[in-house]
Amino acid sequence: MHSSCRKGTPDAIVRKLNAATIETVNTPLVQQRLKEIGATIVSPERRSSEYLATFVAGEIEKWAGPIKASGANAD
Repeated sequence: MHSSCRKGTPDAIVRKLNAATIETVNTPLVQQRLKEIGATIVSPERRSSEYLATFVAGEIEKWAGPIKASGANAD
């Protein structure tokens, strides 16, 4: 299982959701709308669940200390 997935989510489901997301992002209408709202469309090599798992883990590690030090909470 990928570390970015909710615990217990089967890999087959993760792959299916990832494929559907990529298919959607690749459609011209969605790409046009994303550009209209100023979104950046990430390159294909950054769209895998493996890449996302690594990226999220790195961001958590990067920002956990500053967030805790700030006293911010989710309430």
